Amino acid sequence: MFYDHEEPRKESRWEAGSVCTDLAPKNKSKYTMLMCNYLEGRGLRYGFARRQGWYPCERKGARILIPATSQIPGHTYWQARAIEGQELRYESPNGPRRDSLIVMDRKSAVTAIVEGPMDALAMAEIGVNAIALMGISPNDEALQHLVSLTSGKSVVYCLCDRDQVHGMMKVQSYLAQREIYSELKCPVLGKDVAEMTVEERKEVLK
Repeated sequence: MFYDHEEPRKESRWEAGSVCTDLAPKNKSKYTMLMCNYLEGRGLRYGFARRQGWYPCERKGARILIPATSQIPGHTYWQARAIEGQELRYESPNGPRRDSLIVMDRKSAVTAIVEGPMDALAMAEIGVNAIALMGISPNDEALQHLVSLTSGKSVVYCLCDRDQVHGMMKVQSYLAQREIYSELKCPVLGKDVAEMTVEERKEVLK
């Protein structure tokens, strides 16, 4: 299963080793209230998201720009989440993803690996490190980046969407083969952790 921005053919259009240099769209202040209402409506904090570098933008309608992290020099990647009900939920740059992940480092002993950016925001808000895979089928470069981010961490959780247990188990297995051991957690009170309350998000890690 793929997010609508990560069709398998997309990566194959680009030569091996190429990087994405497409700049993120500029801030559109008129969409600030839309972004605030969208996040708060999902039980997420607008101010915290802005401190993580998220901001409103125009990209085929109003969206939230979510910057990604890469280890590749010069590589720029992001996702832009629709907030006005657009059919295409996520937009991304006109270029390869490579090793990009959504990373929120809270200097915690606990790291939560999740599927989507909103899930990462939800977990980072409760004080744990959060890494979003941007889909349940990350490429090998992204998985290698994930290994570098979780190697040596004492507590790692793989938090799957309720309908993607098998996909997250594959990620967990990839980490285990590299001696990074994690505990698989599946929300029972919502489709994913972003749909849960703050207390429920804390509870799922117990």
